[in-house]
Amino acid sequence: MPINVAWENAEKTVILLSAQERWNWQEFADARKEAKALLSDIRRSVGIIIYIPASVDLPKNILEGMREHARFRNPSVKIVVLASESSVVQTMYSVFRQMYPRITESFVFASTLARARKIVAEALGQPPTEE
Repeated sequence: MPINVAWENAEKTVILLSAQERWNWQEFADARKEAKALLSDIRRSVGIIIYIPASVDLPKNILEGMREHARFRNPSVKIVVLASESSVVQTMYSVFRQMYPRITESFVFASTLARARKIVAEALGQPPTEE
């Protein structure tokens, strides 16, 4: 599967969706379903990190797809962080943020995976994870 989905920590407070290779929006929807299954027994706030390495090509219709999938409509999800070292992804997020400012209140960007982890920890009121 081009997108791995797993708990990022033993406490089960962060889910990581990590792109491993080129993916399409159906594959992302499948990854979201996996994340939703992980959330099914959770009764506390969690964060989600979507990590797209700079080496992974983006799917077509990126802005449209981001709009559709940016919100994890689950009461347990407090924050979603899109993380990527790619300047293309960062530019796409900047455009997205200007087009959909309300969505980006709980869907933010980080330029590294380490920064994404810190953002989620802060949002959840937890100490940052060790690198």
